[in-house]
Amino acid sequence: MDGVKDGSKVDGSRKDPLTLTGARDLVRAWKQQGIYPPEGVTIVLLPGDYELARSLDLNARDSGRASAPMTWRAESPGTVRLTGGRRVTVFKPVTEPAVLDRLSVEVRGQVAMVDLKAMGITDYGIWHPRGHGGGSANSALEVFCHGVPLTPARWPKRSPLANHGFELIADVRGDCLVYTDDRPARWAVSDDIHLHGHFAMDWTSTIVRVTRLDTQKKEIEVVPARTGHYGMRKGGRYFYFNVLEELSEPGEWCLDRQSGILYVWLPVDPASADVRVSFLETPLVNCVDVESVRFEGLTFECTRGDAVAMTGGRGITLAGCRITNIGRAAVRIDRGYDHVVQSCDVWNIGESGVDIANAGDRRLGESSGHRVENCWMHHMAREGWTYFECVRVLNCCGVTIRHNRFHDHPHAMIMYRGNDHLIEYNEFYNFTLQGDDCGCLYYGRDFTLQGNVVRYNYLHHAGDSGRNDWGSSGVYNDDGAGGSDIYGNIFHLVNKGVLAGGGINIRIHHNLFVACEPAIWFDERLASAQADRGETMMHGWMRDQFYALNGHRPPFASRYPGMDAVHDALQRGVGLAALNAQVKGNLVYGSRGSWLKTHWAEFPEYFEYAANVVEDRPPCEDAAFGVFEIKPDHPACRTSGYKPLPFEKYGLYRDSYRPKLESARTAMEVVNPVGSTGTGGRLRLRLRNDGDVPVQGVERVEIKRQRHGPGFMRIDVPFDVQPGGETAVEFDLAVDPVALQDCYELFVFTRGEQIRPVWISMPVACRLDSRIDLLDPVTWGTGVLLGRIQMHVSNLAGTVTDTSVVLKIDPPDGVEVNPGTINRRLAPGACIETESSIRLKDTGGPLVSRIVLTTAGRDVKPAAARLTVRYPLRQLPQRPSLDCLEARLKDQPVLPVKGAARLAASGYYGDIRLAVADGHLLVSAVVFDTKIEVTPLLWDGSCVEVFACNPDRERIGHVFGNIEIGQVYLVPACGVEPARAYRFQHNQPVPKPCVQVATAADPRGYRLQALVPFTELALDPDAVQFLFEVQVTAHLEGAPRGEGRGNLFGSPSAFNDTSRYALAVVE
Repeated sequence: MDGVKDGSKVDGSRKDPLTLTGARDLVRAWKQQGIYPPEGVTIVLLPGDYELARSLDLNARDSGRASAPMTWRAESPGTVRLTGGRRVTVFKPVTEPAVLDRLSVEVRGQVAMVDLKAMGITDYGIWHPRGHGGGSANSALEVFCHGVPLTPARWPKRSPLANHGFELIADVRGDCLVYTDDRPARWAVSDDIHLHGHFAMDWTSTIVRVTRLDTQKKEIEVVPARTGHYGMRKGGRYFYFNVLEELSEPGEWCLDRQSGILYVWLPVDPASADVRVSFLETPLVNCVDVESVRFEGLTFECTRGDAVAMTGGRGITLAGCRITNIGRAAVRIDRGYDHVVQSCDVWNIGESGVDIANAGDRRLGESSGHRVENCWMHHMAREGWTYFECVRVLNCCGVTIRHNRFHDHPHAMIMYRGNDHLIEYNEFYNFTLQGDDCGCLYYGRDFTLQGNVVRYNYLHHAGDSGRNDWGSSGVYNDDGAGGSDIYGNIFHLVNKGVLAGGGINIRIHHNLFVACEPAIWFDERLASAQADRGETMMHGWMRDQFYALNGHRPPFASRYPGMDAVHDALQRGVGLAALNAQVKGNLVYGSRGSWLKTHWAEFPEYFEYAANVVEDRPPCEDAAFGVFEIKPDHPACRTSGYKPLPFEKYGLYRDSYRPKLESARTAMEVVNPVGSTGTGGRLRLRLRNDGDVPVQGVERVEIKRQRHGPGFMRIDVPFDVQPGGETAVEFDLAVDPVALQDCYELFVFTRGEQIRPVWISMPVACRLDSRIDLLDPVTWGTGVLLGRIQMHVSNLAGTVTDTSVVLKIDPPDGVEVNPGTINRRLAPGACIETESSIRLKDTGGPLVSRIVLTTAGRDVKPAAARLTVRYPLRQLPQRPSLDCLEARLKDQPVLPVKGAARLAASGYYGDIRLAVADGHLLVSAVVFDTKIEVTPLLWDGSCVEVFACNPDRERIGHVFGNIEIGQVYLVPACGVEPARAYRFQHNQPVPKPCVQVATAADPRGYRLQALVPFTELALDPDAVQFLFEVQVTAHLEGAPRGEGRGNLFGSPSAFNDTSRYALAVVE
């Protein structure tokens, strides 16, 4: 044991070995005498556990030479453990009545106690805030049994299903979190209960301590009160931990810091249990200014801080090591050059796997040479859920991350901030399992992040919280970050394959996308200088980062194109387009018409778009097992220029430190679909072992109602497959019929913690088929114009069936369907048809523009009809002059503009009348605006926006590219400025004198008249049908500026989303 023997009094032989520090000091003494062997020095660690009471500190005196390194090596790989913990061997029964009273009766005989003070352990650490907004810190004392972290007693309980086991914040009162559950009323008063959660957004998390828990008011006060970057919000989620009353399952523990007593329910017999508690706060091995030192075949585990820290120095290598159960980072590298982490297994880490910072010289382009290669990392960020990645690179130049396997992470897997990084040949899966608005590979908000290459990686089976619309991405270039060359990658079942958020120099080319919706999201969120709406993003934080690095001056500016454009935009206080962008030569399969999301109506000259191939199914023979190899001579490859790689190139490879690979692939098949009663389902899990070692265990299969979101049940499926073998396991699926209500498709997910995941969908078998036909379109008007549909229901079963079919209506309040049900007994093979009328109703909110009708009922296969409401616009015989426009339109129907219900003030923004004449849209409006104000960002000030597009945008736009949305701003007179019109083109408003507009004061705000040429709305002058929306921004009493916005049909983002537009029909 370290510190027991005096290294100067032993010879370092196997018979009389040295301690770690003794070996270090002996080599130091040799070097002082000028003795250092030309082949270097190897310190061999004999098998056993090395419990470190303090760090093994190495400095420049402990360096080797590039050709003669100093090596610390295990005699046999995997047999040497350097641990910062203490083993616990004495467990006593709980006898104190006050403690027993707090435990439930059924567990009192299961819980044991350990007197940590008697073991000499009096420092138990602190559960620090950790995660996005919480920062980085050591863990508090942790408990491990046979190498598995045990769980501090918690409520709600840990769930085997992702995104379960949380309480929701019911409300926020001042600095107090409001809850609804009665569970805390059972607990004794404690000053050591903590909360861990996503308290506001699913991309931020932290740990806080409870300072007041009021069970009468159901309020909780915590410290720190902010609970992370975004504070607390209604709907945030969290759990309580270190609650003695909740110690009720094997594998849970609770610590009484006052007495030093650890209470634990061990998952195994205490007599044979290997139980350890973490103790050491400093790194197990701490290297400062060390050069040419190697660590081979060692295991680092059970410590509160980092496992290995490297500060400065050059040429330190960790090879073939195992790093697990670490409280902070597995490896932390600060500055230095040419450090390597190779062929290591890293898992169960509190924060990041490898954390690299401040290495290389970004301004001069000097590479750090740091490299992470052939490592297997999984189950990171146990305590710092958000923004602690498998590999975290901050403010560095020239880091290489290659040939690794990364899986099972609640958030992002790689953060790469800096320049000239190379990320290649890695495999990523089960990422962003718990987060939202995050990416597997992530960086953001910095113009200077340039020269990075992401190539030949395989990213598959992304997760997300399922609680928000934004989801997760494969490669996320966030908020104006650019400079990445993304090519040769495979993306499979990733929500957004690549998200580009407005940065310059983003090239996305020659990638393969399979079942990604969309494959690519490309926006220009920095095109307006004020797009960050006061967050000081572009002209605050990003400006400061740019000039801190002298991004506008050589040598930095001469290495990367576009730095002069950034400098010019920052100096002038304007926005910046996504210059030097490219989407080229990509192969896209199975994106269901939604492969490229962008706001552009037509691509600007700085956006290269060419040779992308979009088809339904990938031409791969082994796609069921997730192997996407396309033959190089396939027509899609010839058209696009895509060059496929052998699939074995991705991920781990064999070397002297990793002589064997574990590699199992899975496929899933539906044998029988589950019936509407929840029974009869059967599935087949196929497994193929492409590796060198047997793979066996229990696979957790989750059943979900939707692809994105938490599962509602699980099935444990045992498996065992030998190297080179293939097997299949069939299992039954029975579902609670309640879970199948209004559910006609189930999603089956294998978790893939031991074997790679697989996802499939399973239909729910139905006895009745249904169909909806549109007989007459739904037309809005002041009369009784109706739409008509016909419902068809047929009996698919071989027996007489009682039919009960209900039409579900969206929106439920704005539409009336009569009759809305069918109740009939049907003979086998019989069919019934029923006509129903559709009437629109006034709900006081936005007008109805889209109707979705869906058949529903037990044993009914659903059918849906999606209807676009027609709004007749009168065709005038000739175009009126502007001054008589209001009178000419006074007899036209009034279209009310209503706002968001969340506003405290009235949500009524004005009345619009529309007509058509001579290729123009005629607009007459009364706008209710109590304070007319025109702002530089037009859509934040007083204005009327008119949107229109050809109906083909929705019919065939996904096939033939973007069909433009015309967007015209009608701005009222304000002060000395007259009324005027703009069209949004090339990412900015452009004045349009051809649009005639005039306004006049009104007691309620202003009256507006306008003649808008169809051509300015991206319409043919002779168009007789088009999709349209009108939006009004105004100041209402009691509503904050920027929140006073309403529109005709409730479009959330009318500038790029036509899904709420109505259909104008010229009559």
